[in-house]
Amino acid sequence: MVEAGAVGVATVLGIIYIISIGSVRATHLVRVSAIVSLLVFLSALGWGKLYTHRAAAISTKDIEANPAEAIDRLTRALRVDPAYGPLYFKRGVAYSKSNEPRRAYGDLEKAATLSRQSLPLAEELAKVATALGYTDEARAFVAEVLAKDPNNFDALNARGIIESRQRQYLDALNDFEFALRVAQDDEERFIAHSNAALPLSALKRYDEALAHLRAAEKLRPNDANVLGGIANTYGQKAYLGGHRLSDGSDERGSEYHRLALETANRALAIDPHQDLAGMTRAAALFYLGDREEAIKELSELIRLHPEDPELPVLKAGMENYKNGSKLPELTLLTLPREGLQR
Repeated sequence: MVEAGAVGVATVLGIIYIISIGSVRATHLVRVSAIVSLLVFLSALGWGKLYTHRAAAISTKDIEANPAEAIDRLTRALRVDPAYGPLYFKRGVAYSKSNEPRRAYGDLEKAATLSRQSLPLAEELAKVATALGYTDEARAFVAEVLAKDPNNFDALNARGIIESRQRQYLDALNDFEFALRVAQDDEERFIAHSNAALPLSALKRYDEALAHLRAAEKLRPNDANVLGGIANTYGQKAYLGGHRLSDGSDERGSEYHRLALETANRALAIDPHQDLAGMTRAAALFYLGDREEAIKELSELIRLHPEDPELPVLKAGMENYKNGSKLPELTLLTLPREGLQR
C-alpha cells in the first residue's frame, strides 16, 4: 500500500504542476514548487517501475526457499503495477510451490494475456494444468513446450502423468524413462524414478518398479511418499501376483506382506498421514492374520478420508472375507493416484 500511495501522491503533484504552469497568475514560488512536484512525480514513476521490475526478477531459488514471502512481495508490487505480466508469472510459480494450483493457474493465465508467451510460462502452465487435471489444456501446453524443446524434463514428466491417468501405461513409461535420461540434477532424477514406478506397477512389472523406487530412495532416504510406494509395490506382488496369502500356504506371499508392513511402518513414522502406506499396512495386517486391527485401522482411514469411495468397499471386503479369497482390487492398492510434481 505504501508503494501505491507514493505513486498516487506523485500523480497529484504532477497534476498540480500542469495546472500551475498553465496559470498566468502563478507566482515564481508556485512555479518553483510545481517544478519540484514534477520532479517528484517523474521520480516516483521511475521508482515504481524499478520496484516492480526488481520484484519480478526474484529468482526461482528464492521463491522455493520462502514461497509465502515471495507471494507477499509480488502482491505488493502488483498494487503498484497491476498490468505487469512478469509479476503474475512469478507469483503463479510461488503459488505452485505453495501447493495452491488453482491460484497458480489463474496468475499464469493472466501472465499469458499480458506478456508474450515464453517457454518458461508454457512449462509452468503445463505442470499446473496437469496437477489440476485439466487434461486438454495440459496436453496443449506440453505439446507447445516439446515442439520448442523436445528434451524438456517438466513437459515429459507432465505428459507421463497425463498418460498414466488415462491408463496409457506404456506411453507413460516411455516418457518417464526419457525424462530420466535427460534429467539434469538429483531432484529431476528423483521425480523420474518415482514416477516410472507407477506405470510399471500397473503393468505388473513389480521388480522393475521396485528398482526405480529404490533408486529414488537412495536420493531421498526419508521420503514418506517413496517408502509408501515401495510398501505398496510389495503388497501388489503378494496381492496380484497369484499367491495364496491368508493361510500361510505361500511363503513368498507372506514374505511380501511382511516387507510391505515393515516399509509402510517406516513411511508412517515419517508421515502419519501417508494414506498409501496406511492402506497398504491395513491390507498387510489383514493377510498376515491380524484382521481385527486391520479393520480398525481401515475404519480410521475412512474417518480421515471420507471422500474416498474405495475405502468402504475394502472394509466391506475385509468384513465379508472368506478364507483363501482375495480382497477387492482397488485403484489405491494397485496404483498411486498422482505422480510427483516439481
